[in-house]
Amino acid sequence: MDELFSKYYNKKTRVLWHVAFWLTYLLYHVLVIVSVEDGNYLEVFVSRSLNLPVKIIATYFVLYVLIPRFFMKKKVLAFSVFFFVTLLAAGFFQHLYYHFITYPVLYPERVYSLGFPVIEIFKNVLTTYPVVSLAAFIKIGKHWLEKERVSQRLEREKVEAELKFLKAQLHPHFLFNTLNNLYALTLKKSDKASEVVLKLSSLLDYILYEGNAHTVPLKKELDLVATYVHLEKIRYGEKLRVNYCVRGGVGGKVVPPLLILPFVENSFKHGVSQQTKEMWVNIDVEVKANLMLLKVENSKFNNGSALNRQGSRGGIGLQNVKRRLDLLYGKNHELTVSNEEDTFSVLLAISVDEPLKMSNSKA
Repeated sequence: MDELFSKYYNKKTRVLWHVAFWLTYLLYHVLVIVSVEDGNYLEVFVSRSLNLPVKIIATYFVLYVLIPRFFMKKKVLAFSVFFFVTLLAAGFFQHLYYHFITYPVLYPERVYSLGFPVIEIFKNVLTTYPVVSLAAFIKIGKHWLEKERVSQRLEREKVEAELKFLKAQLHPHFLFNTLNNLYALTLKKSDKASEVVLKLSSLLDYILYEGNAHTVPLKKELDLVATYVHLEKIRYGEKLRVNYCVRGGVGGKVVPPLLILPFVENSFKHGVSQQTKEMWVNIDVEVKANLMLLKVENSKFNNGSALNRQGSRGGIGLQNVKRRLDLLYGKNHELTVSNEEDTFSVLLAISVDEPLKMSNSKA
C-alpha cells in the first residue's frame, strides 16, 4: 500500500512540475511580448496558449522518444539528425496550426495564407527550438544526476559491505587467538583460567554490542586493549615484559571500534609468540588535540625464514586493518610499518574527532 501511494505521489509530483514548466514558459513570453509591444496581457496569454500544443508535442517527442532511444544509447549523430527533423516538422505543423486554428479563432477578420513559405517555417523552428532544447537539457541533466546518485549509493553500499566483511574477519581471528590462550591455561589447570573467562566475556560483550557501531569512545577502545594485554600477560607470565602507556586527554574522543586492537594483537601473535626469551611489547598512545598517535613495538624472532610471518606479511589482522583505514580515512591518516632485524613497530596517526570519511556508514 505504501509503495502504491509512493508511486502515485511521485507521478502526481511529476505532473505538477511539468505544468509549472509550461506555465513559466507562457508567463515569460507574455511578459516579454507585452513589455516590447505594449500589448494586452490576457490577449497575449490566450494567443500563446493556443499556439502551445505543437511545441508540447515536439518537446515530449524529443524527451520520451529521441532521448531514450538515441541519446541515452550514445547514438549522438542519429539523435542530432532526428532532433533537427523534429524541429522542421514542428515548424511546418505550426504553420498549418496558424492557418486552421489560431487565426480562425483569434483573428477571424484576417486571412492567413497557407502556402509553404520557407521563411515562416524557419521562424517557427526558431521559436520552438529554445523550449525543446531547454526541456531536453533538464531531462538529460536529471538523468545524469539520478545516475550519479545511484552510483554514489552503490559505491557507499559497496564500501560499507567491505568494511563489515573486514570486521567479520577480525572477530573470529581475534577470538581464535584468545581461546588458544584459554586452552593453554586449562591444560595447565591454572587458577587463572576463571580470570581469563571473565576477561573474555568482557571482550565478547564489546564485540557484540560495540563492534557494529560507527564510532566508539576512545576510552572504551583503550580499555579493550588493556583487557587484551592483561590476558596475554597471564599467558606468558614473567617471560613477557609489557609497557602500556596512555598520555593526553581521551575524553570526548572517538575511533572506529576494533581499530587499535589488531595492531596490538599482531605484536603478540606474530611477534612474541615466536620467541622463547627476551619478549617485550611497548604500546604508546598519545592524544594531542584531535589527533591520536599510536605506536606499537615488539621484539621478534628473526631467523631469516619464511616462517616469520610478521616480517613478510604482518599477519591477517594487520592486512585487514590497513584496508579498513583506507576505506574509513582515505588519505587522512598515516601508517608507518617498520621491520627491523629484531624489532617490529607500527606507527599510526588518525583523527579522533567526528566525522570520518565514511561518516554516514554504519561500519
